Amino acid sequence: MKYWVLENEISNSENTEIVNLFLLSLKMKNRSKQTIIRQRKILQHFFRTKKETYNFITSNDIQQWLTEQQTGRKERTIENYLATLRAFYNYCALEKLIKKSPLQDKEKSVSCPDRYWELKVILPNQENQYVINEFLVSLKNTGRSKRTIICKRHFLQSFFKEYEKSFSIITLEEIQKWFLEKEKKSSKDSTRAVLSALRTFYDYCWEEEILEDPPLRNKRKIRDYPEKDWSIQIRLPNNENQKIINEYLFNLKERNKSQRTIGDYRFILQAYFKDTDTHFSLLKNNDFQQWIQRYKTCTKERTVDNYMSIFRSFYAFCVRKKYIEKSPITYKWEKGNNQKKYWEISDPFINNENRKITNEYLLSMKVANLSPGTICQYRFFLNKFFKDRHESCLNLTPEDVREWLIPHQKRLKEGTIKNRLIVLSSFYKFCIDEDYIITSPIKTRWFPKLPQSVPKFLEKGEIAKVRQMCEKRKELRDRVIVELLLTSGCRISEVHMLNKSDVDINNRTAQVLGKGRKIREVHFSEACAILLERLLESYKDEHPALFLSERGTRLSVRRMQEIVEEIGKRAEIHKSLYPHRLRHTFATELLSKGADLSFIADELGHRNLQTTKIYACLPNWKLISLYRKYKG
Repeated sequence: MKYWVLENEISNSENTEIVNLFLLSLKMKNRSKQTIIRQRKILQHFFRTKKETYNFITSNDIQQWLTEQQTGRKERTIENYLATLRAFYNYCALEKLIKKSPLQDKEKSVSCPDRYWELKVILPNQENQYVINEFLVSLKNTGRSKRTIICKRHFLQSFFKEYEKSFSIITLEEIQKWFLEKEKKSSKDSTRAVLSALRTFYDYCWEEEILEDPPLRNKRKIRDYPEKDWSIQIRLPNNENQKIINEYLFNLKERNKSQRTIGDYRFILQAYFKDTDTHFSLLKNNDFQQWIQRYKTCTKERTVDNYMSIFRSFYAFCVRKKYIEKSPITYKWEKGNNQKKYWEISDPFINNENRKITNEYLLSMKVANLSPGTICQYRFFLNKFFKDRHESCLNLTPEDVREWLIPHQKRLKEGTIKNRLIVLSSFYKFCIDEDYIITSPIKTRWFPKLPQSVPKFLEKGEIAKVRQMCEKRKELRDRVIVELLLTSGCRISEVHMLNKSDVDINNRTAQVLGKGRKIREVHFSEACAILLERLLESYKDEHPALFLSERGTRLSVRRMQEIVEEIGKRAEIHKSLYPHRLRHTFATELLSKGADLSFIADELGHRNLQTTKIYACLPNWKLISLYRKYKG
C-alpha cells in the first residue's frame, strides 16, 4: 500500500480525499517517508470521529480536540498534533480550498514566552513557516539551549519574511544578493549570524531528506561516502575539470591528508567548478576573485584567503603535472596583482602632506632592504600617529609629542613606549637628512631605560629531549628544520627562503639570504646533512623551495614557528620553544666549546661584536667550571 495514502477510510469521504491530496503534496516536495507517515496517522486520528467537512471545522473544535488528547500524552506529542493540523490547513488555504486557516489567528498568539521555539511572525509563504517551525522544534528536542533557538528563530525570521517563494527553490545567488543589500544596513557580525542560521536550517532539510541539493551547507557536516571519499560528489559541467580535480584530490589522499582537509578542498573546488563549463586551463585570476567577492560580505577575511589558497594549491598541482605552464592564481606580492604595496600607506590622511612624507620614509626603508615585517610595523604606527593630525608633521614640537606620550605611559608597557619612540626618532632623522627640518622633536631623555634581557637557550638535556621528540615525528621535514636551526644558527626567515639549489650536501654548507639582503655561507652538522639528503630524495616535484607545505608551496614562517613550538611542548621544555631560542643555543654552544667571538659573529651574520655578546652567553655549568679552574 502507498504510504502517502490513508490506510483506513474516515467517516467523511471528502475529508479522506483532501487529506490524501495533502499527503501527496508532501511526497511531491520530497519530504521523508517517516515525516509523511507520522502526519498521516495524526490526521487520520483527528478526522476519524469528525462528521463535518474539513472546511467547517473551527479553531474552537481543534482546540477542544487538542485538550482532550492531553490526558496521558506528552507535551511534545500535542505540539506535533498542532503542527500537523496547522500544516494541513495552510495547504488548504494555499490551494484556495478554504478562505482562511482556522489556525491562522493562533499563529499570532504563539509569541508567549512558553512557546519560544515557534516563529513569532507570519511568513509570506506558509510552507516556509511550517518547515522552519519543524526545524526549531527539532533544535528543542535535541537539547539546544533556549538562547540558541531564539537566536536561530530571529535570524531565520529576518531572512524569510522577505520571500514569498518556497525555501526549496531559493537559490544561492538570491541569498548572496540579499546579503549584499543588507551589508550597508547591518554589521558584519549580524550578517554572519544570519548566514550561520541559514546553513544550519538547510543542513536540517538535507538530513531530513526534504531537499537533495540545498543552496547552503555547513561543509563540516557533509557526509563522506564510504567509497572514494576523496572524489567530487556531483557531475561538473566540464568532464575534463572533474577528471583533473579528482586526480588532485586523490593526490591529497596519497599524501595522507586528513579526511576533513580533503573534504574542505573538495567542497570549495566543487562549489566553484559546478557553475562554469570553462576549462580549468583557460580561467584567469580575476575569475576566482570575482567569485570570492560574493562571500566577502558574509565570511571572515581569513576564510576568503583560505579559498584562494585552495585554488592556488590546485593549480600548483596542475603546473607540477605539466597540465599548464603557469598558475593563473597570483600571490599578493606578485607583479600585476592589484594588492596594495606593503611599504605604502593607502589610507586617507587629514593632512595629505603627512601621508606623502611618511610614504617617502617607508620607501627609503624598502630601498635600504629592511625586512617587510619591520616596514609593516613602522607603517602601522606612523599611520595611526599622523592619520588624524591637522598640523604638518614637520611643525610638530616636543610639547606636542609629550602631550601624546604622557597618557600613553600610564597604559602601555615601557618596551612598547620605547619602540614607538624609536619609530618616531627614525622618521624625524630621515626628515633631517632630507632637509625637511633642522632638529628632531624627539628627545633622548624620553626613552625609558629597560633592563638588558638575556636571551634564553637550551641546556644539554633539553637539546637531547628536543631531538628525541623530533625522531618520533612522522614528518621528516619537521626534523630537518629543527636540526638545521640548531646546527647552523640561522634565523627562521633565512631557513624559510632556502631553496634546494642553495644547499651543498657534500661540503655541508648553505647560502642564506640574511638581513639587508646580504648573502652569507652557513655550515651544518653531518647528522643534519644526512637528514637533508633524505629529504631531497623524497621530493617528487620540481618546486625550488627546500621546505614545502602540505599544499606543495613554500612553507610559511608562521608554520615553521608552530612546528618548533609544538615540538617544544611535546618535549616538555621549560617555557616556550621558538626558532630564535635555537639560534641562541647554537651561539652559546660554540662559546662554551671555546670558539672565538668573531667566528661566532660570522656564523650568525652579525656586523657588530656587541650584538654577538648578547646572543652568546656562557651556561651556568660552564661559568662554574671556569671559576673553579682559575680560582679554585
